[in-house]
Amino acid sequence: MAGRRHQHPGLVRQGLRAGGRCRRRYRCLRKRGGRPAHALGGTAQRQRRSACRLRGSAGSGAARRARGLARPVCHSPYRAPRARADYGAIGIRADLRQHSFFRGDLLMKLSALCALAASLLLAASPATHAEAAYPSKPIRLVVGYSPGGPSDILARQLAPALGKALGTPIIVENKPGANADIAGAYVAHAESDGYTLLLGDLTLATNPSLMRSMPFKPKTDLRAIAPLAVAPLALVVNLSVPAHNMKELLDYARAHPGKLAEGTAGRGNLTHLAGEVLKKAAGVDIEQVPYKGSGPALTDLVGGHISMVITGVSSSKGFIKSGQVRALAITGKQRSASLPDVPTFSEATGLPLPELNLGSWWGLFGPAGLPDKVVARLNAATQTILHDPALQQRLQGLNIEADPGSAQVMAERLESETATWGKVIKEAGITPQ
Repeated sequence: MAGRRHQHPGLVRQGLRAGGRCRRRYRCLRKRGGRPAHALGGTAQRQRRSACRLRGSAGSGAARRARGLARPVCHSPYRAPRARADYGAIGIRADLRQHSFFRGDLLMKLSALCALAASLLLAASPATHAEAAYPSKPIRLVVGYSPGGPSDILARQLAPALGKALGTPIIVENKPGANADIAGAYVAHAESDGYTLLLGDLTLATNPSLMRSMPFKPKTDLRAIAPLAVAPLALVVNLSVPAHNMKELLDYARAHPGKLAEGTAGRGNLTHLAGEVLKKAAGVDIEQVPYKGSGPALTDLVGGHISMVITGVSSSKGFIKSGQVRALAITGKQRSASLPDVPTFSEATGLPLPELNLGSWWGLFGPAGLPDKVVARLNAATQTILHDPALQQRLQGLNIEADPGSAQVMAERLESETATWGKVIKEAGITPQ
């Protein structure tokens, strides 16, 4: 009888005795294929409840029962003949025992697989993957002016070459308005992933002093990537003005205060600020007349309605070459290849004019949080294309000069230009609006 105690877990547990009738019912159950007691009718169920009562009052047997229940399921010595979930507790216990999840070697394998999956997920995080694969999609180059202007023309010259160097298309996107502040704010608030860039210009340095409030802060909300190009400005006069060089012009202005009228492309524009620098350095009185752009000002200059204009070489060169106006000086530290016979302002006046050593400039910028590796990738590609003689020649045809350099050079330029023009604007009495 002792050997029969261990033959089936559903009716008799280890160390517990049932009555004779219970054992008979157990033999009957085995003959019928291991079905649970509830399948045998009400009598069998009553017998099973009787066995449970016996087990509950078995004394030391109850302690052995507690030890048996504390064992893991996989340690049970019993196995049902046909373990199925619909057999009740007996079938479930046997099914769990045979399940491979409870085997120790598989648990170890599962643990190793989980650790491997976690490490792979960590290594393939989006930020790391995006940085390693950059660029993996088209890049937008935002321009703060309408199509057809100098900035737009420069962007469309650079985009194909830069896209080829990076291995991805560069899409030029125009967002004009608010003196290029709309474009600057758009890029400053974009994702710092390197796929939204700004073709910035001098307005990044002048707008902080010209506007009471801006939608972004150029020095802190943007990150400098690379200088791109510079373009000289030329001072041109009407043929009726009795001056063939800057010395004669300044002497005439001193002798006739307020008689000379300078056309500018608008308040706070570089053509306006350059005139303010010249007036202060030379101590002359020249009236300034604002226009809605350099085109209308040049038209009035040729017509004799104004005396002089400081404007881009790209817009005035045609008038100069045709002899309709006379060029007296250009901005920059050295003469321009576009007008090699025209001296610089410092050369022509003999005055220290550091503000006019640069002229117009453009640089590549991105959001402030741009990763170092992305900046380095973009800067390297930019310097590569700007050293290309073919691209340099095309830019010279537009009276623009390539200006390759490091990201640090561009950041320092923005810092110094902001301070320089901020001082000029304040001394000229131009109030922020």
